Amino acid sequence: MRTLILLLAAIGAVVEAAVLGGFLYVLGVMIGEYSMSMNGTPPAAGRLAVWILGAVLALILAALAVPLVRAAVRSRPLRRPARVLIVCGLVLNALFGVVVILVSGGLAVVGVLAVFSLLLLALLTTGDEAAERPSTEPAPAA
Repeated sequence: MRTLILLLAAIGAVVEAAVLGGFLYVLGVMIGEYSMSMNGTPPAAGRLAVWILGAVLALILAALAVPLVRAAVRSRPLRRPARVLIVCGLVLNALFGVVVILVSGGLAVVGVLAVFSLLLLALLTTGDEAAERPSTEPAPAA
């Protein structure tokens, strides 16, 4: 069950990275086509900034899938750096969810909440490995 959760969370992170990157790319094109400037900055600078933001956020979300797939394939718990990356991904996903709630419709909100839930479940289900491992301490004498 844990392997399935990890794989679904990885797939969700990659899909969300593609959607977010594509959305910000289209937004950058719109900035250029309509010559939108913010406080006198040229539209080309705004377009480039939005494209860079989209690329960075998409790379972060796509990089989140790597430790999830690795943990699923190896059937091992996530290590500390992977857990930190997942927590950062959860924060990013929560911020993305707020934007989606304000801008988009119900189906997009359900998708963001599904990815958030899978990431949170992946983070929580990999923490019970210590309870499953046998203890290395000798049993107390009777």
